[in-house]
Amino acid sequence: MALFRRRRWPRAVAAVAVLAVVVAVAVALTRSPPKPAAVPEIVETAEPVPDPTPDSVALAAVLSASDATLRSYADKQVAADGVRVLSVPGPGAAWVGTSASDRVLVVIAGVGQSFAGIAAGTPVSFTGTVRLMDARSGFGKALGLGAADDAELERQRAYVEVTAFESA
Repeated sequence: MALFRRRRWPRAVAAVAVLAVVVAVAVALTRSPPKPAAVPEIVETAEPVPDPTPDSVALAAVLSASDATLRSYADKQVAADGVRVLSVPGPGAAWVGTSASDRVLVVIAGVGQSFAGIAAGTPVSFTGTVRLMDARSGFGKALGLGAADDAELERQRAYVEVTAFESA
């Protein structure tokens, strides 16, 4: 019981404290430093990076598509170069295509242009997006479509939305 003598307590406590400091320093020195956050590598090229292009579909595919296939083209871009206007049922809409069975309704989504004054047979060019007709009723009537044109739009449930067009 020599450890409990008064004279040896300070030495024992000091020895334990020194041992604890040595262990703490050894643990701190052997730890690996935290990994820095990954820094992306910057690569410079002489070529410009192309803009991503949205999905597109050929106008011929849109015109000849069945109703279900036409609806599957939703939100895809379509470009027309000199497609024939079949009829203009209202100032904001025109049927374009090759025949009464291969046609699609083109709707102007802006106020800058209208199909008023465009005669049937006039070739037009545009770039637009295939849109699904939403569930709201009266969309065709709001465009000025008659009963037969409105029924055709209701059957197809899709149209091409454009902001501008060019006529020849």
